[in-house]
Amino acid sequence: MSAKAYFVTSSAAFALLALGHAWRLLQGWSLHLGPLSIPTWASWIVLLAGATLGGWGLMLYRRTAA
Repeated sequence: MSAKAYFVTSSAAFALLALGHAWRLLQGWSLHLGPLSIPTWASWIVLLAGATLGGWGLMLYRRTAA
């Protein structure tokens, strides 16, 4: 896999993760993994991290494309 393909793929995956958590926050959904209840503040962290990593991947893609 080339570096450009890796950057696009990972950016898309992180962006989808961030969008999923943003949607969860907007809808007010609860998240349960078995007996464990995931608090809403955890989605804020994942949203910020996913958006940051997705943007970083796109920045690296643009740098390798030039």
